[in-house]
Amino acid sequence: MLDKKKVKQIIEPFEKEVYEVLLKLDRNVEFFDVDVYFQRLHQFESQANVRSDFEINFRNNDKEYLIVLECKHHADASGNIMKDLEGFASRLNKIREEYRASNFIVKPIFLVWIESNEDIPPPVQREAIKYEIPCYERLLIDQFSEAMDALSPGVAFLEFLHSYCGIDISFEPATLSFRCLKNQNFDRPTHTFSMPAKELIRISYVNRANINKRDLAEAYQRAVKEKRLGEIANFVLEQSRKSKIEVFPNNIVANMKDSKFIPDENDLNNGTIEIPNRYGALWIIDGQHRLYSFCKIKDENVRNKYRFIVTAYPCISLSDQAEIFYTINDKQEGINSDLIMFIQAQLLEKTKGYAAKILLDIDKENIFTKPIKKGFEEKERGAWLKLSTLVNTLTEEGLINYDKASGGLLQKNRDDLETPLSIMRTYLIYIQKHFRSSWDDGRKGFAQSNQGLAILFLILKKILETKTRTKEDLDDIDEDIIEDYLGTIDSRALNTRKLIGKALGDIRSKTDRREAARELWELIK
Repeated sequence: MLDKKKVKQIIEPFEKEVYEVLLKLDRNVEFFDVDVYFQRLHQFESQANVRSDFEINFRNNDKEYLIVLECKHHADASGNIMKDLEGFASRLNKIREEYRASNFIVKPIFLVWIESNEDIPPPVQREAIKYEIPCYERLLIDQFSEAMDALSPGVAFLEFLHSYCGIDISFEPATLSFRCLKNQNFDRPTHTFSMPAKELIRISYVNRANINKRDLAEAYQRAVKEKRLGEIANFVLEQSRKSKIEVFPNNIVANMKDSKFIPDENDLNNGTIEIPNRYGALWIIDGQHRLYSFCKIKDENVRNKYRFIVTAYPCISLSDQAEIFYTINDKQEGINSDLIMFIQAQLLEKTKGYAAKILLDIDKENIFTKPIKKGFEEKERGAWLKLSTLVNTLTEEGLINYDKASGGLLQKNRDDLETPLSIMRTYLIYIQKHFRSSWDDGRKGFAQSNQGLAILFLILKKILETKTRTKEDLDDIDEDIIEDYLGTIDSRALNTRKLIGKALGDIRSKTDRREAARELWELIK
């Protein structure tokens, strides 16, 4: 067992925070009845024999794992993070050599907290790849802690191992078998079966998007909400006491990996589905809150007896999973419009998806003071630029158009992403430099507000309509042409009240934005 007194011996505040999170694991050794042997979590006290900050050792079936966690804290990205990484890599080599004979599988994690919220420098990330050391920001440990509280320490640990260590825990028996109905919808086969909540939780993974995931571009699920889980769990328990469940939508939509359907001899649409009994065998597409509400139910009888109806697609792509999630949730009340745009950016099958993709690529270049909101909610505090607002302006005004072969005003053809990305990058960087005071005012200024940017996109539309007669003319749109137009505006006077006599807060609709852009264009001409 972990000794809380040891927390006081950890001088570094970041290490202490990580230690407090890992203590939650020790309070739940059974891991939601997951058959994992939790052996030790070690914090070396003597600086003379330090080899890592934390080590988690556990066994699953016939395999022994050692997770080696190194935590480093810097005020900003100029700190000597590379030296920290190199030191960890050197110690890690000794650990790997020590455990080689005993066939331990060693999984390192290099965790960095940069107080200034800057990204881990690319050279460090590249060197970490050479050392085969996954490198993550401190948000990883924050999200791990939140998942423990929202779900359970054990279920959160399974998700952590899958997402950040590449480890999928397996259980006994090795295969789960259920009676199954095979169906075919629009050339897509599906399998429908029912299974107990407890077994379903242990093998289910949810592809939630967060900044630490390397596959962020393909992640599409929303963050789980603990309050909602509790509400659903209370409803289930209340109904179970009445010996019935009234109108509880228990269908789960999922993707199955490595499953096998065995049809009956006389009926090819009925049979048995065999699913590997390991974490990640099912990827939940829709229904994560219904499923994980059972993490809040401690009644073993309810967890074992309650069965979910699962409709599963056999091994479909992440893009197809995102499309199904979008189709199911698009019309539901409350889904975040920015998340919908983020999903469409992954699909690249619609006009808004192309526009969102371009904006997200620009967002990666850190031109804006705060990242564009993508609908992940729990980690977007302080951000104000809405992906949905900016996408709607680009598409409604014809700047991006996938429905026409010729594309939008910014595109040479419908599939063109590079030209609009190049022009918009040049345009935004000019605005950032020329209207510095307005840009630095962030959400309170004009240049970096949602409505202000939307109006400036409309000005870009006017520039393109004036300067481009053919698609080839798009290659000539550079900083000099932008200067010919925006350079006529006093760099200190870029706000709507001074320019067009209307406050930014009074501009709320598409009509308002167009009227503001018309007045601003008259001033520019």
